[in-house]
Amino acid sequence: MDSRLIYIGFTLAQLSEKIIDGLKHSPMIAHKLGPNLVMKHYWYETYFPYGPPQEYARKGLAIGSNFVALAEETIQYEQYHRWIQTLLPVGTLKSIYSFYDVLVGYQIRKLKAALGMDVTLEPGTKAYKLDRLLQLVQAHQEAKKSDGPKIRKSHGPMSSVSDPLPSSDTQSDTHQSVAPQRSGRGNSSDSLDDPTQPKWYMPNALFSSASTVAERTVATMVFATTIAGNKTTTPTEPPRGHFTMHGVCQVGALRGAMMLDVLAFVDAKTHQFHTLQVTPRGSKPWKQTPRGR
Repeated sequence: MDSRLIYIGFTLAQLSEKIIDGLKHSPMIAHKLGPNLVMKHYWYETYFPYGPPQEYARKGLAIGSNFVALAEETIQYEQYHRWIQTLLPVGTLKSIYSFYDVLVGYQIRKLKAALGMDVTLEPGTKAYKLDRLLQLVQAHQEAKKSDGPKIRKSHGPMSSVSDPLPSSDTQSDTHQSVAPQRSGRGNSSDSLDDPTQPKWYMPNALFSSASTVAERTVATMVFATTIAGNKTTTPTEPPRGHFTMHGVCQVGALRGAMMLDVLAFVDAKTHQFHTLQVTPRGSKPWKQTPRGR
């Protein structure tokens, strides 16, 4: 039998074992699929590079103990990629734009409503989803307000409806027992101790004076989601002496199955994996029940 077939078969078995071993340590996968995780199906393609990986030259000043000179350094693509992302943070700029875009959209709708224009939103659009999210945040804040601290009525033997007002000494003691409020974000409604306020949002930003707390909360949620989605992935070019294995696999457990995208860089000499990326594509339970809209 050809040694290359044995090598590829050994690599496939090792790759499947590493994927299963990594997924077993994921709490999300364990909660979603259940125990007894096994590899059910897989489809991998092997890609060999046509040449060595790209290299980039970085010029700068070399400062030594007794000299300063112009120098040129050769760096790999991964280091070059991180360097470019540091100098030009495109993901952060897009996230900031999405934050202000949400706030401006809410103010434009308010202006149209004040002018008597039609502000009806079409279902499925981005503005419609943001409006639904705003309603959920407002309902959550109203529920927190209604569940706030309430005054307890004493039903002890000494209590009475016709009790007189407390004396001046009692009033002074009461005023002294009240702790001073901590300074919040500009006023008492934004106090950090207020349970009705969200845990975190971007304060003191443009349009903040015209936006409500719920609108700023939604904008901050969009900001966090955008910056999480704009994270750059590892470059798809394998290092020197490696080849690429790319494909899909299906893992199954007691409660369901999940499809995964797999990308791996394999060392041709040591049979070791330099990079292994596993991205969930979709999942399905073994038992499905109808759900209403």
